[in-house]
Amino acid sequence: VKIIGTTMAPESVSTNASDLYAKNMLNFINHLTKETQFTWDLEDQITNDTLIIKNGEIRKS
Repeated sequence: VKIIGTTMAPESVSTNASDLYAKNMLNFINHLTKETQFTWDLEDQITNDTLIIKNGEIRKS
């Protein structure tokens, strides 16, 4: 039996997780912006489901 893979799996997990989190945050912010402004399209499911406070009012608890 030959196993092919990295011998440094534990060391690479945190780096991979950080890279994935950073990419997810970048994609989320890009989704919420047009050019240099945030857009609050509440018809969009992602925006509507993640926007907790708007204009000082709590939308969801």
